[in-house]
Parts: sequence; structure tokens; C-alpha cells
Amino acid sequence: VDRFGVARSRPPSSTGGPERIEAVYDDYVYWTTSDGPRDDLTRFEVSTGTLVQVSRASFEADQRSRPRLIVVGASAATGVIRPGPYFWRVGSRLVALRRRPFYPTADYDYRANVTSAFESRTGRPLGLSFPAGTAGDAFKLIQWLDDDRAVLVSYSLWPRGGSGDIFVCSVSGGTCTVAVRGSDATYKVPVFDS
Repeated sequence: VDRFGVARSRPPSSTGGPERIEAVYDDYVYWTTSDGPRDDLTRFEVSTGTLVQVSRASFEADQRSRPRLIVVGASAATGVIRPGPYFWRVGSRLVALRRRPFYPTADYDYRANVTSAFESRTGRPLGLSFPAGTAGDAFKLIQWLDDDRAVLVSYSLWPRGGSGDIFVCSVSGGTCTVAVRGSDATYKVPVFDS
């Protein structure tokens, strides 16, 4: 194991099915198998090379203790952990969405999809605001720069297409600034399938 790879050989599966990576951290790697129980995960401990079976509850508790994840739902305790959640613009604020706004059109009613968002480690409500004059209806968190700054990309309702502006947002401060305009000729707007 090194910083450029999880493992040099495939770990043995207890059930023989193909693995699905759930999370990769500096200290642990978690995965499930397609034919194994949904509540059981295998955890690879990087420092020792040990494989351990853990419960989904244990995995989720570990996730909630880490930065750079957002909990989406009614509360920080009961919500679902989303590494890259979607948001909808309401005035100058962003509201979290339960799921991706699939190809929204001009008559898309985001209100049926709205929920709350919380920081995973602190449980604090997440509130983001955007500068005036920026475009976009829907937003997706695509990357973390550090424990406080996240990168979001915007896109607009069909049929007018996506603006693709990229924002850097301070989670603790709740403010976002434009980092790259979607109209920049050297930049291609990303496409999201999930």
C-alpha cells in the first residue's frame, strides 16, 4: 500500500462477488460485495494491512466523524451522507436537494425535492449564499479544496443550457465566489450522470 494505490493485489472477498468501493481514506478503505449482505462492509486498515468486517452503522459513524462530507435530510443525525450533493438556487441562497434534479425544465418544481444539509463532522446546518449577477439554477458539489472550502459547479434549466460557472464556497462562512466563468472559452462545462 502506498499513497498512489489502495493495494497491489485484490483482497480476497468473503463471498466471492465483485467489490464496490464505498470510501477511501488515508487510514481505511471500505467496500461491499454485490452478493454479500448490504449491512456488512469490509474495512482495510492501511497501517496494518488488516481486513475487518464492520457494520454499516460503524461505517456511517466513521463517515460522520470526518470532514468533507455533507449530510442531506431532516437532521444531521438521521440524514444521508452525500459526498457530492445537489443544490437549488432560491434567490441568493442554495437549498439542498434529496436527489439530482433530472433534466429540469422551466416548469420543474424543486420544492418537492428540497431538504436540509449539514456538515458531517459538526452537524451544523449548511447555508450557502451566492454573489449577485451569477447564473445557474442547480448546483453540484464536485470537489473539496480543504476541510472548509468546497467547489460547486452551476448549470441552468433546459432548454437554455448550463452556465457551468465554478464557485469556491466556504462552508463555515457560507459564502461563495466565482472561480471560473462558464463562458470562459478555455473551460468545458462538466456533465453529471448521477
